[in-house]
Amino acid sequence: MDAFDFTDDSPEKPKRELNLNFAGLIWDLATVLFLVSALFVGGWFVAVFLNPQSGLNPWSPVPVVEVTLPPIATLPPAQQSEATATPETPSPVTAIPTDIPTATSTTQLLPTPTETILITSTPTEPSNGGGLPYEMQVGNPIYLASTIYHPDLGCSFLGVGGQAFDMNGSPVQGFIIRLTGTLNGDFLEFLTRTGAATQYGPGGYEIKISDQPAESTNDLRIVLLDQESVPISEPVFFDTFDDCNRNVVLINFVESP
Repeated sequence: MDAFDFTDDSPEKPKRELNLNFAGLIWDLATVLFLVSALFVGGWFVAVFLNPQSGLNPWSPVPVVEVTLPPIATLPPAQQSEATATPETPSPVTAIPTDIPTATSTTQLLPTPTETILITSTPTEPSNGGGLPYEMQVGNPIYLASTIYHPDLGCSFLGVGGQAFDMNGSPVQGFIIRLTGTLNGDFLEFLTRTGAATQYGPGGYEIKISDQPAESTNDLRIVLLDQESVPISEPVFFDTFDDCNRNVVLINFVESP
């Protein structure tokens, strides 16, 4: 057999090159991401518009909180009657002054738990040493912590309080308590009446001198007056202390036998 040399003279086909358009692919991906972002942002705006208080809203408005104040507490009728009842034992004074002279001095009035009256005349204090029907109770003044009478105030209090009793030991209501003097360089003048601060008893009174304890020595005094603003006791001078356990000065007045 003859040997034949077969030669493929047909033209060689060029290899097919994979030509990828990378730039077009990147733009396609960017378009898809933009559309997805637009849908997300649009949904977020709709959610915030429909519910501004939603947690999706970082600038949510401050919610309006309605506050309901508790009703003012009042004593039950039975306790009100007990607190304002006139003692059964006859006392020198049981009525509030109705005829008050024309004002001749400026007086600072201290609010009390029930009522404080204002006497605008300038009382004349006694210049002699005796003959007045009331005096300070033996053993007074007594110094106590204000938390006994005002537990909510803590140590933010300085005051004087007590009661007035007739010679039978019965509390007397309607007498006037006048405090004058100086504290920390300031002149003070307060008026109240017995029976206005029942936390001390039926004939109790209280005068708040300051919002905090302070030291003083015989710079303050109180005197008991009748309904006509006439003194019925000698002035009682007392000290105060910068001490939370001695920031109430207890002074009782008793009628001399």
